[in-house]
Amino acid sequence: MRRALVLAGLLLAAGGAMAQQAVLEPSAALQCLSPPTAQRGEPTYPFEAFKQGLSGRVKVRLRFAGPDRPPGVKVLSHQGDDSFVDAVRAHVATLRVPCHDGRQDAAELEFDFVFRAGDGTPVASAVPVDPAEAERQRQKACLTRTDGSAFPEYPWPAQMAGAEGRVLVQMRFDAPDQPPAVRVLPRVGGDGSGSQSHPTRHFVEPLRTWAAGYRLPCLQGGPLTITTSYVFRGAKVYGFTSGLTFRQLLPMVRGIRQQRLQFDFTRMGCPFDVSVNYRQPNLPNAVRDPVGNSAAHAAFADWLRQMQLDLPEPTLDLIYGDDLTFTVPCFKLDLNPQE
Repeated sequence: MRRALVLAGLLLAAGGAMAQQAVLEPSAALQCLSPPTAQRGEPTYPFEAFKQGLSGRVKVRLRFAGPDRPPGVKVLSHQGDDSFVDAVRAHVATLRVPCHDGRQDAAELEFDFVFRAGDGTPVASAVPVDPAEAERQRQKACLTRTDGSAFPEYPWPAQMAGAEGRVLVQMRFDAPDQPPAVRVLPRVGGDGSGSQSHPTRHFVEPLRTWAAGYRLPCLQGGPLTITTSYVFRGAKVYGFTSGLTFRQLLPMVRGIRQQRLQFDFTRMGCPFDVSVNYRQPNLPNAVRDPVGNSAAHAAFADWLRQMQLDLPEPTLDLIYGDDLTFTVPCFKLDLNPQE
């Protein structure tokens, strides 16, 4: 039944190789900010301000210079007395960016904390923002090839072996005039995980050579990582069915009966649409459409990034690297592990 739900309605024309949308990976600070959203909590509401029914708001910019150092804090604006600022400083002092190697430029993130006395959620924060994101997107837009070609060729050994599939290629650019460091990630094998005997092994080295022909001539201010996918297909079709609902998706999630989940979508502006590019087990899934800017939305997005589906291997081959779009309805998801 689950296989039918995923495969029903799939439709892609057969033949050849096709490149799909290039995705700019989040900055290191956003990728590995620790603790994760679900464990981070919120600042403590100042006792006197809470007792007097006083509200406040504090916006800060954090500067991370290394993996194990507390961030530098710059207060961008604040409303209310200094006790709100002190509460925020104490809270953000515990944050770290463990994937920062200490040699690259400092990473910066902006946070917005709102304190509302008497509200059902007295302290709320927005999803942290990378202030350099607009510039990073501008640089990503100048991605170009040295040979002017648009698509890689379908490798002849792969055609002879009847190999088909979608392969992710991740490129890290450290200089504007140099080839990127390349990871080639079929669902199984390659630079990822699992057996090297999977049919998609025929795509790995040709795609590595192909990706070396990319340049990012406007790169400045630090490395950028871009991931794109390539579909090599003959007669098969690839991708998620349209119309798959969130309630249908949940039973397909690996280990769902062992997970402890509490998401109150009635407090997240439901119903809302989400688009997920499914990249497990090699990369976190890409949550491409904003699902809101609150901490609750961020925790849900974090869960979606780590979500793996429990489906037959051939089905996983078909949906790897594809977009799944669904609507989250208004309900409370409260799951506790079964004894």
